[in-house]
Amino acid sequence: MDVKKTSKGTKKFTKAEKLLILSEAKKNGVKKTLDVYALYPGTYYYWKKKFTVYGESGLVHKKT
Repeated sequence: MDVKKTSKGTKKFTKAEKLLILSEAKKNGVKKTLDVYALYPGTYYYWKKKFTVYGESGLVHKKT
């Protein structure tokens, strides 16, 4: 997976990448998946909550 990084060095994931990570975590376990992608647990659970409430559209990054 080729993750884009901003000029600040933060990672940006596409909707498809987020869906892949969520499905991998369900299959392989959360801790193992977060270690592979170097994600914070808070980020994972934020995505999971958005997906549960809004479906795939909840994973699209929205600028305010």
